[in-house]
Amino acid sequence: MVPVMSQLILYILYQFNGNRSIYGVYHLLKGKRSSQTIQDGHLFRCLFLFGIIPTLTREQTDKCIQHLESIRAVTRVREERFVVTKLGENIVQQFQEEAPFFHHIDGWKYKEVDMRFWYRLTLYIQCLSYMVKKESRFIPVTNERNILQWVRQAFPQNQEERKKQLNDLYKELLSYLVKIEEINATIVVKKLTGATQIGLTNEQLALKYKLDKGWINLLFLATVHQLLKEIETEPNQYPMLSRFYEKNRKINVTSSTKQTYELLQQGKSIQQIAQIRQLKENTIEDHIVEIAIEDPSFTISSYVGQKQQVEIEQLSRKEQTKRLRDLKDKLGDDISYFQIRLVLSRMDVES
Repeated sequence: MVPVMSQLILYILYQFNGNRSIYGVYHLLKGKRSSQTIQDGHLFRCLFLFGIIPTLTREQTDKCIQHLESIRAVTRVREERFVVTKLGENIVQQFQEEAPFFHHIDGWKYKEVDMRFWYRLTLYIQCLSYMVKKESRFIPVTNERNILQWVRQAFPQNQEERKKQLNDLYKELLSYLVKIEEINATIVVKKLTGATQIGLTNEQLALKYKLDKGWINLLFLATVHQLLKEIETEPNQYPMLSRFYEKNRKINVTSSTKQTYELLQQGKSIQQIAQIRQLKENTIEDHIVEIAIEDPSFTISSYVGQKQQVEIEQLSRKEQTKRLRDLKDKLGDDISYFQIRLVLSRMDVES
């Protein structure tokens, strides 16, 4: 059986189709906030996996690739670049069939808020559970200062209110858990700590259910992300759970791109911004592509005309490729790589 981490790497390699190196996969899964990583994620439709394995190392990545090569799931096309074989495609397809929860994951959208939401919720439930039973001595599920402080400030002082909130949380969680797969719901319940239950770690859950730890990690992440989507879609249905979800999503770009964006909003040109920031024009172009990806209201017409946009889109769809070099060869010198990247990124945002 192929380990889950290797399957994730294989999936991204399949999406990349030899256009990016294995370290592009590594940076995506680790969550490197660079323009290149973000653009690659959008371009090859795998940004939802951004940052879902923050502890991933290069050594682990290399080991997974060696394993995938040994079973002939991938073939090296050049140094650090691989394409997925027919066997590899079958593994990818089987993985998606066995993991219907897979596309509930949205690391790009929820990476900054998912675990904060979870620890707030689990600590709050733990405190309510113990305090309703009038037990004040227990070891909190997390010692993270910001989480502890938030729970202290939000926690009800009245015993009746504590009982009510515990009951409300139970009802809201139950209404969500009955909608999802039994194993996903079971993992969430087993991870909760209260006066009568100590929550299990992912390692303990993997042993208990005889599953790969990576599989448990994915199941749990997908379940939390799916819950956050539910809360966003139906906030009135989850008034208690909504309290734990802090939406801090504005324009989610790198700090350097944010500085470029502020100058663009002042009417500065690419050349002017490059001079002001003492950066290469190519770097400013990278920032603009990143902005176009993240902000649907950002117009690209100043950089690529409507006729050129249509030409690039039609060629990409006709040739069924997003390979920049292939598109550039056919489009000629009148259209730049920057313009092609900009249109392809905007196609993904609008599709």
